[in-house]
Amino acid sequence: EPLARRYQSLHLLTDHTMRFGDDDSTVPMLLEEHRAYKDLIEETVEQLSEAQACGDTGIVREVAQEFLASEGFAAQVADNVYRKFEQRLLAADLETAQLQLLRAQGQSVATPDLPEIDDEALLLSSLLVPWAQLHVNLDGNETKTVTEAKAGIRYFEQWSIATYGRVRAVNQLKVEDAAAFRDWLLKVVPKRNQKTGKPMDPDSVTKYLGLLSGIVSRHMADRTVSFTNVFFDVKKPKKPRGCGKPRIAFTEEQLVHIYTHPRMTAHRQSSDRMKQTVFWFYVLGLFTGARPEELAQMLVRDIKCFDNTMYLSLTNEAEGQTIKTIDGSGSGSGSRLVPFHQELLALGFDDYVTNQRRRLGSEGRLFDALKPSKKYGSLTSVISKHLNRLLRKIGISDKRLVFYSLRHTFKHFGRMCGIPKAIVDQLAGHETGEVGDAYGGENFPVEPLIEGMQMYRLPFLDLSHLYPNASGVAK
Repeated sequence: EPLARRYQSLHLLTDHTMRFGDDDSTVPMLLEEHRAYKDLIEETVEQLSEAQACGDTGIVREVAQEFLASEGFAAQVADNVYRKFEQRLLAADLETAQLQLLRAQGQSVATPDLPEIDDEALLLSSLLVPWAQLHVNLDGNETKTVTEAKAGIRYFEQWSIATYGRVRAVNQLKVEDAAAFRDWLLKVVPKRNQKTGKPMDPDSVTKYLGLLSGIVSRHMADRTVSFTNVFFDVKKPKKPRGCGKPRIAFTEEQLVHIYTHPRMTAHRQSSDRMKQTVFWFYVLGLFTGARPEELAQMLVRDIKCFDNTMYLSLTNEAEGQTIKTIDGSGSGSGSRLVPFHQELLALGFDDYVTNQRRRLGSEGRLFDALKPSKKYGSLTSVISKHLNRLLRKIGISDKRLVFYSLRHTFKHFGRMCGIPKAIVDQLAGHETGEVGDAYGGENFPVEPLIEGMQMYRLPFLDLSHLYPNASGVAK
């Protein structure tokens, strides 16, 4: 409502300036100009009246989007709140045109004062677009993360309307509200469970709370405003005892079995670029703890060298890149530098990078064999199948053990080697939820990271058969 009144006030002010001029450069209309202007207003009133009669808001859609953008709001055409705004703006536009016509007919119509927008009322739907711009795939299309965030907002609006009769402003919520929303989600039956009637699982509830928290955190960072992010502060639901199969780390014996298996050696020796990619993912997973999506999105230029030390620069700087953080905002503590482990150099990863730079240039993707999926443009959907399929083919049958288990393995053996927890967490981009997580990223001092990587040792695992000078391995 305040936006609609503001729109009307601005347009009546513009109308007054056009007809009578101002103190600067605008001059009053001439008689012939006034007659043409009056005819235009009459035509506008007729068009808006017809649109209002049949509920056709398309006539004001472009105007609505431009006006919202000028006021600092992001328009999401498919959003219910936006559609209601279009309806209100159509009515305001018609009323404004009618008042302009009265003026053109010689009547005195005052310009109302310009109302201020209550910036305290922030709706999740209005915060979605700037956050979603951080989560686009390489084709510039919507990612699965954005689709799931929209679902989370829809759930929140359903709960809010059912509880309060209206959609609550996110910055006017209390932690108790978020807790009530969390408990409501745990009773919701998702569409995919309609046949079984099974309610939403705790992992899905945690996912939606994390996505909403990320949207709010991003707005707080951009606008430098401060209020309680209740979706971050609320306690996450716990899984019932015995529910689910948590991921676990690989044992020493399993690592030896994986990395000395003939299939791993065959991937190292293969000229097939997808098999080469699978091999390097397994090496990087073991010696960096990086997430598969972080590796998949890397560009050649993300391999950096400072003071004779090579690093992986895991960031969200390039188009289509995102980094997971504590709050899901897609920026911040997840961005980091990871020094090369000596085994990466011994295995010839620097040679692989050099070849890719020669082939593709610095802006090329480091693992260009990966192609975006058709649905969400994800680079990891296909490679994930290859990575986990390799485990099953070489005899790792425990379904708790997947490629992502290398992340747990890196952290486990990092601690076993005596690397301080803060260093292990920083190297792996681990979100603990502690205050110290705000300090880090690419501003984290590199010396302790280098020292930590030098401490990381797997003495039980001999990889020399995979070195470039090994029999059958091309450099």
